[in-house]
Amino acid sequence: MNEEAETRQTPSLAHERQAWRTRFLTRFHRYRNLLARRWWIVLTGLVLGLGAAETLSRFEAPLYVSCGQLIVNLKLSIPEGSLYTEELNNFLGTQAALMQSAGVITRAHELAGERLADPEPQSVSLKAVILPRTTIFVLQGTGQHSRYTREFVQACMEEYIKLKKEMRAQTSDTTLAGLTEEVVRLERDL
Repeated sequence: MNEEAETRQTPSLAHERQAWRTRFLTRFHRYRNLLARRWWIVLTGLVLGLGAAETLSRFEAPLYVSCGQLIVNLKLSIPEGSLYTEELNNFLGTQAALMQSAGVITRAHELAGERLADPEPQSVSLKAVILPRTTIFVLQGTGQHSRYTREFVQACMEEYIKLKKEMRAQTSDTTLAGLTEEVVRLERDL
């Protein structure tokens, strides 16, 4: 019984395959003949596309890329023996946002301008990328002037470090003020 079912299906499968093959070959020959008659359209499109790409590349200003790496620690040892710890939630994303913040970028433009004696800040795009499974950040600057781009990336790294020190100092000052206030209150109570 199974053999009869297989023999009944086999001719229809063979017929379907033959029909599909015939349709494919018909379309293939039709497109081949069309291409043989209208080859000049494809060639003209190719020449125009390559010409436009060449023209754009000749008139486009060159872009320079400068990269710098930073290792950011989660903990900081303080000489008194205590430990300063960053919040671990979203730590890496926060640090990347700080590196690309308007304050860091503005200060970096000023510093790069001072170093190069160029009062006019140049346009440089900055991107902070975190290397997977590390706390290493890669700062990548892209601009039209090679020296300015290099100095800008270096200045961004330095300004980020300064900003982190300022934030830690502010946190320490706030903590110190709170402790001093508590000591004064306890002295009054005693």
